Order: sequence, then structure tokens, then C-alpha cells
Amino acid sequence: CTDKTISEALTESVFSSQCLPGHVGLILMKIQLCILEQDLRTMLTLQHALVQLAVFTSDCLDEHFWGFNLRDIAAGQAKLIWELAQRRKAPDGGEAVAKPLQARLAWSPRRLESPAVVAQEEEWTITRPVSQQLQLRPGRPWHWQCGPHRWTGSVHVDRPLRLYEPGQSALGPVCTELGRFWLRLGLVHNRPRTLGFKAFSSEDKTLLIVAVTYAGWKNPWHHLHWWIPALLLTKLKLAIEPDKVDVALTFPHEGADWGKSSATSLKRGHRQVQHRAEPEAWSLLQHSWPEMSVAPAEETKKLWESSGIHSDVLRWISANPVRALRDYYGTGYEQVVLGLPPMRFMVQTPGISSTQVLAVRSWVQNKLGFATAAAEGVAPKRVSIVQRSRGRAFSNLHDVVDMLKQKFGSVAVQVLGDNFLGDASPWTAQFRCIAETNVLLAAHGAGLSWLWAQRPGSAALEFRPQGSAAFRLRCSEAWNADDHEVFGGLARLARVHHVCVRPHGSGDLELEMHNRDEDIRIDLPRLENLLREALKLLGSSLGRMPVSNLQTE
Repeated sequence: CTDKTISEALTESVFSSQCLPGHVGLILMKIQLCILEQDLRTMLTLQHALVQLAVFTSDCLDEHFWGFNLRDIAAGQAKLIWELAQRRKAPDGGEAVAKPLQARLAWSPRRLESPAVVAQEEEWTITRPVSQQLQLRPGRPWHWQCGPHRWTGSVHVDRPLRLYEPGQSALGPVCTELGRFWLRLGLVHNRPRTLGFKAFSSEDKTLLIVAVTYAGWKNPWHHLHWWIPALLLTKLKLAIEPDKVDVALTFPHEGADWGKSSATSLKRGHRQVQHRAEPEAWSLLQHSWPEMSVAPAEETKKLWESSGIHSDVLRWISANPVRALRDYYGTGYEQVVLGLPPMRFMVQTPGISSTQVLAVRSWVQNKLGFATAAAEGVAPKRVSIVQRSRGRAFSNLHDVVDMLKQKFGSVAVQVLGDNFLGDASPWTAQFRCIAETNVLLAAHGAGLSWLWAQRPGSAALEFRPQGSAAFRLRCSEAWNADDHEVFGGLARLARVHHVCVRPHGSGDLELEMHNRDEDIRIDLPRLENLLREALKLLGSSLGRMPVSNLQTE
């Protein structure tokens, strides 16, 4: 391939890749092949393009997982140029590469510091003067920069001068399950009247600014990304009493459609390429309740009121009603905290540790004043089945229940439907129900996200529909093997045994397109084997155990 083709291909990958660090790692391997094949021209072109690509990658690179950072890539480029500049021609005038030179050019990643050492350098909150804008630190993964960001010492909150005007400075980043956002907001420290400034009053309270995605949905998977971090921050880290906290909500731009923009083909010259097309406004958090097609602003607000799905969590955090950020313009606080620690449970280095997730679970359980009877050996083991009302429902649910009662007579079986999950029951009732569940059985979907409430050492069985192909969304049919997948990653943090089960008869390379909401028919012999294994695993620590009798013929 030509130099131009390589450069264009790498540039396009920036806008289409779902894993830029993986692209960088792949190119590093290709460069090693070029060294072995003595293809110096391609090697030099790849290395040059790699530096450009690594710049885009630097702020989302987990260097402890991948083993390299932007500095390593740049140093590799410099070493390559230096070595080639000193290289002598072969006696016959050719471009042969001697083995010593090959060895010097080969990738040799630096030894990284221990993650524990780096963690000690990171403060839980980043405390800065209001007058100082937060800046990204080059070469640091963005999940270390997500905050919470904290300002103390009588801080005045005011509207931004220009909320969506391009080029204006912003605070952040603020990170959610969708990625990284920024907030434009006027924050000013109280200044003495003797200096000619107008003083303002401030309460001895904290304003917690939380970014919430899909505020109008009742989906617990999205909301656990702020439930758990908010409880961790306010109850276990900062230890603030509810009457000392006000909660201000911010939201992604109501017109944002990332799925559509990432699939939009923009014309570049004579070619159609995949290119992201989000305007800058989509990266800025909105201060008012969003008007969305799934829920108008007034309907969205009801979910956050005293009778809404979040009421139990919110009353633990704040004694006052939650409001949109714009309702706090003109107020003063002793402390302003922006953002929450991101969970990031689908990557190697989560933003919140397993110990912290378990601490939040224990705090909630103690707050509710109950101990799981099943854990104490008082009650029989309990299997809870999440049955969706439409889409990805278990089509043979009655056969499943009958089999469980026949084969596992000592196990209590309960079916949880839409009349219990979502906002149909109080948050605390849903937590208590799952906390007393030994084995959770559910289709891939929001109901399965409650597994974080299970006791450590419990088990969760995830059944995939045909529309989630295993080659695209990993499903290994082995216990605790999919720990970087959606629910496998969450189970890893909750220390719950997890297994993902493919649709009966499907394989790794099932390329036929299916409806992701097709109903699921559970193979009863497979389920029986799974449950016997799950019951044996209860109470044990996590480890990888192959499920050989589940493998598809």
C-alpha cells in the first residue's frame, strides 16, 4: 500500500473506531512485522501515522492495561528516525537491515509504575480555585480527570454568559456512561465588600451538580451509573448530611443523537467516509429539563419528584427536592461539587473499585435495617426470574418454572415482571428483593443491572437474544469469562458469578441479522445444568470455570 493510503486509512479510523487504543496496539504489531520483513518505507510511514493517531487516543488510554502511552509512541518515532539516519548502506547498495538494528527498532515498552503508586497520587476530588479553569492533563487517561471537581469557600453560582457559543471555556470533564461532557457555568468566589465588590450571601451547604443521561427513562442500567457513585461520594467519602446538600441536575443536549451522527456519511472529495458529525453543543451539558421524544420535560420531572423512581436514593442524599441547574442561578454555597466518579466497569481499570461498590451495597442494606435471610441460612435458596412484558421475554416461562419446582424442590422461585421493576415499586423494595436473591435469571436487558444488589458470591445468568451476536458482544458461555462485557463487567465489580448464554443453536460467527428484541426460548436441559453449577458456586470467590456442557454443537 502507498503512504497516502496508509495515512488516509488511519485518519478515518479515528471517526469510526470503537476502540482507538486497540487500533494503536494493532498498528504497533504491524510495525513489528515490517521490521521483520525489512520493509523500512512502510514501517516509517506507519510509525509517523501512529504518532498522529496516538494524539487522539491519549486522553482515553488506560496505559496500565495497554502497556504504552503517547510518550512511548513519540519516543519510538524519535528512535526510529535516529537509527535510520545513522544507518549505513549495505555493501551492494541495498536497503537490508542488520539484525542488531532490527533488535533496536523492535518495540520495547517501558516498565510502568504500579497502579497502586499512581492511585496514591490521585485525589478523590480535584479542588481548585474558581478562577482557575480545569484543564486536561496530557497523557493521563480521561477517567482520572472526570472528577468530582470541587470548589470551596463561599462560591456564587450564576448563569454562563454564552451557553453554546463555540470556543468558550467550560468546566469539566463530567463523565457519564455515554462518555465525557463539559459544563459552562459562572462560578465566583465571594469577595470582600471593602474592596468595592458586591457581597452575596451563601449557605453553609454543598451544591452537588450531577449529569444524568436519559433522565426521562426508567431504565435502571443507565441510572445505576449515578445511583452508586452519588451514594459513594456523599455518604461514604464526603459524609454530608442530607440537610446540607442540594442536588442540581444537568443533561446532555436534548437534540443529541450520537448513533445517527456516527453512522452519517460525509463527502470528502470524491469518497464517502464514516465521519463523526456532532456539533460542539452536544458535548455541553444542558441546564434545563430536556424535551425528548420519549418524554416531555414535564413528564421527565415527575420521575424525580417524591413519588418517582429515584425518590429513595435522593432522600438519602438531600432533604430538598432535586431541581435543574438553572433553578440555582444566583445562589451561594460553601462548597460546589461538579460530577461523580465514573464507574467504567466494562474496561480493565474501572473508575470505581469492587470494594467501593460493595461498600455502597452494605451501606444501603444497613440503612434499610435488614440482613438477607438466605445468606444466614434461614430461608431456602431463592431463584428470581426477570420476565419482560415485551421484547426479549422468555417464551416458555411456564415450562421453566415447572422444571425448577420439579428438579429443585428446595429452591424458592419468584418471577419479577414489569409490575415490580422500573417505577412500579419503590427503589428500596426492588433492592431488598434482589439482595435476597441467590440466583438471578434474566434476558440481556435493564432488569439484569440490579445484580449489583446481590450478595457477593451469588450468581447471575444472562440469556442473549438472537439480535446480540456473540462476535459483536462477547458471550462466552463460561462462568466469569465475560468480565469486560456489559453485565459481566458489572458482575465483576459486584463480585457476583456471571455466565452469558447464547441462543440455542447459535455460534461465534452467527452473521445473520436478527431482531434484538426477539423473544427467547430457554433450553431446559441447559438451564438445569447451569443452575446446578450456580448453586455449587454460591458463596465462593470469582474465578473462571468453563461450562463445557453448554457449548453449541
